[in-house]
Amino acid sequence: MSDDLIIRPTPPPLSHMAEQQRTRLPWARYVGLGLVAVLALSGMLWVFTLEPSAPTVQSQPNIVSDDPAVSRTPSSSDEPQRAPFDALTFERQRKEAQAAAATFIEAQIALTDRFEVDQWAQAAYRDANQLAKQGDQAFLDESFEQATGYYGEAQQKVEALQAEGEALLLEYLAAGNQALDARQTDDAERAFADALRIQPDNKAAQHGVERASRLPLVVEALRGARNHELAERWADALAAYDTAAGIDSQTAGLDALRQRTAQLRDDAVVRRQLSEGFAALDARRFEEAKKAFRAVLAIRPGNEVAAGGLQQVAQKSELGLIAAKQRSAEAAAAEERWKDAQTLYEEVLAIDANIEFAKLGRSRMAQLADMQDVLQRINNEPDKLSSAKLYGEAREIIAEAQALEVQAPAFAALLTTVADLVDSYGRPVAVTLLSDAQTEVLLSSVGKLGRFDNKTLELRPGEYTVVGSQNGCRDVRHHFVVRPDMQPITIRCNEVLSQ
Repeated sequence: MSDDLIIRPTPPPLSHMAEQQRTRLPWARYVGLGLVAVLALSGMLWVFTLEPSAPTVQSQPNIVSDDPAVSRTPSSSDEPQRAPFDALTFERQRKEAQAAAATFIEAQIALTDRFEVDQWAQAAYRDANQLAKQGDQAFLDESFEQATGYYGEAQQKVEALQAEGEALLLEYLAAGNQALDARQTDDAERAFADALRIQPDNKAAQHGVERASRLPLVVEALRGARNHELAERWADALAAYDTAAGIDSQTAGLDALRQRTAQLRDDAVVRRQLSEGFAALDARRFEEAKKAFRAVLAIRPGNEVAAGGLQQVAQKSELGLIAAKQRSAEAAAAEERWKDAQTLYEEVLAIDANIEFAKLGRSRMAQLADMQDVLQRINNEPDKLSSAKLYGEAREIIAEAQALEVQAPAFAALLTTVADLVDSYGRPVAVTLLSDAQTEVLLSSVGKLGRFDNKTLELRPGEYTVVGSQNGCRDVRHHFVVRPDMQPITIRCNEVLSQ
């Protein structure tokens, strides 16, 4: 085949189209991607020219083409012939240069899509583009390795600008927010303006500009709140803080300022109420004094001064009544009238719920009254101790009662009686059951015993129920109480059911 008939495209400049992408148009990225496709197609055309099995055509004087990239019929003087290895090396270098150009273009589009680079790095950006143009010229001169170097250097500069833009944007946004927190309007406006110069559509910077424009009003509201605090106009101060929040809810430190003002307000109320309470106490206006001291405790639970004031009120106004009730309660306790003593202590607490001896006495009397009731129920119904559960509970109750260490004769006697009773009910008794070997026998608290003529069981004292059943006979049921020296218990079915 004659080399004169091979169609060879002229390699296009690669980066000049990217220069057009500096405008921030919505279709910029699509143009860049289209360029990458063109570069790939160009590479394919070059491969086609190097195929050793390219078809032959009749020799013609000229090849006419509408594509300017297709040259007229080249002669051997137009382009030197390359050996196969040189041709492959040539093609590889050309493709590498094309790939480097495409990578540069993608980086350039990413930069201009995100940042208004002409506003803050015009010279550096111009240098990057100049390197790309040098790469274009080297490419047209078929100095592909040099072109790859130029494109790579241009790409590095563009990527460095991308990183610089990101860092500057974050730096300006942080500076703007710090200035807002410090209530420095001019510094905030300047920092956010710098951020918008880098990225005009940045939402955070736009929001920062809006907040900075309202900052003087916020500062005025905060200054007013402070003046109200100095005059102890606490409600007005809190209202001023609410006004500041309405202007800019993101104002730094508002919650802390509100809490501090509320704390100062409460401190002032506590001081005033304590002063009024002790003045009323000195004037023997006891109800007024109690009201003031209790108001303090509502704000500051556990306030020792207010608690001491209430104690003084009790001592001066109600000490006699409280002392009388205390003596009556102690007397009732000595007579083992636990519930009466409990009622008297509750009456003392109705006068003043903070009196400690009454709280302790009421709790103690309620405990003794409940324990006495439980011991009495066990003593009155001992046969229920046949239940393993109730028997165990009874033993626990006795242990709790003994731990109370009550110095009261009647209570101690009842406790001894119940303890002996429970102890005796814990010792099994031999009980003999008689039957007819035909009746199925069931014993409560034990279970099925089956059929037998006689059977002896060891049972704890208490109530039991035995049931007998047999086919054709009516079931029989006997209730009995186990006691020492038990007589045998007979259980058999005797009544035949009618057909």
